[in-house]
Amino acid sequence: MEDVLLQFIKAKIEERKKAKKHPTFCTLEDVRAEYTRALNQLWKDGKIEVGETINGKWIIPKNG
Repeated sequence: MEDVLLQFIKAKIEERKKAKKHPTFCTLEDVRAEYTRALNQLWKDGKIEVGETINGKWIIPKNG
């Protein structure tokens, strides 16, 4: 998991450099947005189930 996250951060920085955007760092919001996008895609693809808890949400993989 850490390697995937580090790869994303490096790719985001490289993307910003190529676009000549400054500053070229990756923000925590960039990471959160990608995390949310990935979870949404897993849900749309039917790979996970999501539900409500008292303080947040639960996530479990779907069988199959």
